[in-house]
Amino acid sequence: MTHQLTNRDRRRAGAIIAGAAALSAASIGALVFTATNAAFSDTTANPGNSFVAGTVILDDDLNGTAMFNVTGMVPGDTEVDCIEVTYNGTIVGADLDGLTMYGAATGDLAAELDLVVDRSAAGGSCAAFASAANVYTGDLTALGTDYASGSAGLTPSATGETVAYQFSVTLPAATPNSAQGDTANADFTWEVQTP
Repeated sequence: MTHQLTNRDRRRAGAIIAGAAALSAASIGALVFTATNAAFSDTTANPGNSFVAGTVILDDDLNGTAMFNVTGMVPGDTEVDCIEVTYNGTIVGADLDGLTMYGAATGDLAAELDLVVDRSAAGGSCAAFASAANVYTGDLTALGTDYASGSAGLTPSATGETVAYQFSVTLPAATPNSAQGDTANADFTWEVQTP
């Protein structure tokens, strides 16, 4: 007895063959993928890296208070005082542009007052002041007013380094009589910067 394949049987057989072929292809692809990804491997690591910025810190022995509080000056008087400026930052030497002093003065008497500023060598003090260099000589109003126009000082070479600055303020003998009762105020600033 012979069986005739109907179109329906042929379609069913074709679908089974196509499914089996697809399953075989997927299995072969999985084997190839697995084989392709098998490789030798190794790593090395350097964890925990950290970075801290350096510091630029200036302090003075007067803790932000005035050096001078003078009244009753007469022509020919000179007032002398001293301040110690200490560098406590961690950035030193060639990484700094240097210590600069500048200021701002107001009042009619400011143009009459002569100012001389000398600095010590590194490590100097006010108690045993010895001038290493003149920083500024002129009237109070001509002093530089910012870092760029200020008077160059000493570039700190170590944390904790101190430099003493001695100020001499004179009301000249030739001050005119019209200056009686005139006043002056001055702020002095030290600044250090990185390049």
